[in-house]
Amino acid sequence: MSLDFAQGIQPDERIFVRMSGRLLGKTRASGIVYLTSRRLLIISKQGVLAKRDTPVFEVALDRIVYAHITGLLSKSIWFGVSSGTGFISPFKLRVTNAQAWVAAFRRAKAGAAVPER
Repeated sequence: MSLDFAQGIQPDERIFVRMSGRLLGKTRASGIVYLTSRRLLIISKQGVLAKRDTPVFEVALDRIVYAHITGLLSKSIWFGVSSGTGFISPFKLRVTNAQAWVAAFRRAKAGAAVPER
């Protein structure tokens, strides 16, 4: 069993990108940001004595309606999450490589295969 499966990534989920990041705004979270074929997931190390990997933010990929990069020097990603009732909640995400994240998001939304590494 790989570390990713232990952290809540299902065996049939494809990981498009994995990098450290922070969610900013009303909802705050930091840790490892996973973009999979099904969802966006942030997993953080939490605990006082024994650090455990804990999912701290999760949203289904089909609920994310847009993602774009903002900022000149410090790049951030704004993405919108649909509530299903017509309301879209904006979220701000800061990751180590915003361009790679948005490109992976577009591939994931299109259902593209993960490139071989």
